[in-house]
Amino acid sequence: MNVITDFNERRQEKKLLTERKMLKDLPIRKLKNMIDEWFNPFFQKRFHKTAMEEECVHSAIESFLLGAAYSRFGYYGESMEQANTRCIQEEQELINNLFDNILYLARESNDDFVMESIYLTCQHFIHYWWEEGFLAGKKRYKLKL
Repeated sequence: MNVITDFNERRQEKKLLTERKMLKDLPIRKLKNMIDEWFNPFFQKRFHKTAMEEECVHSAIESFLLGAAYSRFGYYGESMEQANTRCIQEEQELINNLFDNILYLARESNDDFVMESIYLTCQHFIHYWWEEGFLAGKKRYKLKL
């Protein structure tokens, strides 16, 4: 007899398999260097720096996978900007979560200029990794991997 499988379970398994494959394309050294370059001016304490790195890595991975998930629209002819407008809400959630977590770690700064620069840095950081994931996913679609 054949085994009956649930469609949602099958979809979840396929999504996890695709995410595992995509994570092989994530350049970890580049990620660490970018975190040091972009976020080090906001943190001088060693404890805050390691916690901040963990938050940034987590957010970059989520953003990379989000871009990879929406790369199929690029494969079928949409531009990167059009695909990005499809997931603007999810990307905004990632930006806000990273910003809130970094503000929690940087408790000593209540300056509006510093807060705005942290927010813009988070915004560019998340969007950069979304683009990297989009391009990597589009490449995988083209190569049929």
